[in-house]
Amino acid sequence: KLFKTFWESLGSLDDVRDTAKKYYPKITYETLMSIFLQKYQYRIRKKKPNVRSCVRRYLNGEDIISIAVSERFSPYILARFVVENYLRSSMDDTKDSISSKFLRKEITAYIRNPVKIEDERLRAEVQRCIEADLHCSPFKDNIRNFIGQEYEHILLEHLENAGIPFLTEDDMKSKGYDKTPDVRLLVPISVENRVVSWIDSKASFGDPISHTKNTAQMQQYVDRYGPGMVIYWFGYVSDLETNDDVYITDRFPHTARIFHSTKSGSEGKEDIFSTNMPAFFACPGRRETRLEGQD
Repeated sequence: KLFKTFWESLGSLDDVRDTAKKYYPKITYETLMSIFLQKYQYRIRKKKPNVRSCVRRYLNGEDIISIAVSERFSPYILARFVVENYLRSSMDDTKDSISSKFLRKEITAYIRNPVKIEDERLRAEVQRCIEADLHCSPFKDNIRNFIGQEYEHILLEHLENAGIPFLTEDDMKSKGYDKTPDVRLLVPISVENRVVSWIDSKASFGDPISHTKNTAQMQQYVDRYGPGMVIYWFGYVSDLETNDDVYITDRFPHTARIFHSTKSGSEGKEDIFSTNMPAFFACPGRRETRLEGQD
């Protein structure tokens, strides 16, 4: 099936480009790239190289990127391990009193600002790792955050155009809420006969691993605000496990009903709205991307 095929075959950026050419327009490049990046992240977390061996190779003269390539690992994360060894060595006299929290902060400070590293060779190599790592470096984190904010903005534009009153995540946090989806609707809507009281925007592909990790978060929203909707803008696997209180989609609905309550609290008037996205919003979420699962 398609998702299993993509998950097994996407091993490089060249694979993403070749597969996109083959399946376009049914499957977009953005969807395939999201699947590839999520697979890469899972593999990096699961497969950690022998750190001592890698550090020893660096001390013997190999460069960090070459070691990372041979281990099929992230250059940026491997550079963190080498910087950790450097810091431990420079703090040798007090290493017994160094807390892991303090060390993590120092590692992050050094690797995000390599000019702080006094060792000339290590400073240059860390900088090269940051520039070369397309998937795990601070640059990639910034890009990922920007894309997430962009799709949250698209969601808010849809709600405003449809005339649906809502609170943003920032609005809710300012009011003291501790568990906050991207949007809480001040009046519920009905999408395909499903009541929606909140919406969470995910600028990613909804694969089984990421969705399982999101399940507990979604249940907290359900417990506090009632049933809601999750938008995986780059598509999702069709047989994701979920419950009746969370509607999964890859787009903002084109039509829905807005419920209004009477003063007595009983269900009252319903408004039907339809949304037409301007050209600016021509994004992967416009076309349905539901991939068959792995079984």
